[in-house]
Amino acid sequence: MLEPEFEPAHFVREGDAVEARLGALIDEHVERVWAALTEPDLLVQWLAPGRIELRMGGPVNLDFGDSGVVIDSTVTALEPQRVLEYGWNGPDD
Repeated sequence: MLEPEFEPAHFVREGDAVEARLGALIDEHVERVWAALTEPDLLVQWLAPGRIELRMGGPVNLDFGDSGVVIDSTVTALEPQRVLEYGWNGPDD
């Protein structure tokens, strides 16, 4: 996979919450990128060990190991091979 070209991040504060939208342009087949974002054996190669159940409301669990950060979330938007959205909170957030 080629190095992604990252778009500027956008942040919006709503009360005590902050929404961050991140984007990257990746010169690769959509099927390969989707697999890297969703399949545990590939997800660990670029982000962290974990699993994502691909359905609305499905559980998301990412474990960043030595840092002590574990992300427990749920899928909030899903369009296969197009959109994957879930929250990203760490301990004490």
